[in-house]
Amino acid sequence: MLAPFVLLGAGCGLPQAPDATPAPPDPEEVLHRTIAALGAATSYRFDGSLTRTPPPYSLSVTFTGEALLPDRQAADVTTATGARSRVTITGGTWTSVDAAGATSSGVGNPPGPWSPQAVRGVIGALSGSAVWRGTESGAGARLLHLEGSIDWATARGGFTGAPGPFLPPPSKPITVALWVGEADALPRRLTVVWEALVPGQNTGQTMTTDYEMRFRDFNAPVAVP
Repeated sequence: MLAPFVLLGAGCGLPQAPDATPAPPDPEEVLHRTIAALGAATSYRFDGSLTRTPPPYSLSVTFTGEALLPDRQAADVTTATGARSRVTITGGTWTSVDAAGATSSGVGNPPGPWSPQAVRGVIGALSGSAVWRGTESGAGARLLHLEGSIDWATARGGFTGAPGPFLPPPSKPITVALWVGEADALPRRLTVVWEALVPGQNTGQTMTTDYEMRFRDFNAPVAVP
């Protein structure tokens, strides 16, 4: 009599083994979707920071601005001393105007925020090293978190034009973390940590640069000249 009872119980709503945990997304596919989503976007707003330690190499910059894709941007940049400037990008050229009206300009990436071209380049350079770190909630969306590393040339290109001493070769891998929307694949946060031995010294002192850029309001109207 036991066997029929067991068979009957198996079909009467008794607890069943849970389904297997879904496989995590393929990091390469996430990066591919993100690059495509950025290519289709028309604009975004952003803010972020760049810090460097220790003294005398210390640097602290915050910024907020708007980007008109694919290659135009305007941002307000503020240093730790309170000095402010307005930095604009048109194509591959940037111009910075400080509070006194003094102007500087250059080719490549400007002081402070990365250009739209640099953002796409750094995200694309994660291909081949990105690993899955989980799903999180933030910035009003469910986010996919990836981490990886980029080479010296890519990272130095991103930082070109930043105030302070030049960046020497890293003493360990340059770590990059990226958070993108699960639904739309658009980036919401990008961080880079760069550690390098201070050039010209025998003390083994390490200089650390931390960079963060946060993105929001994709495809919203922006006031970029």
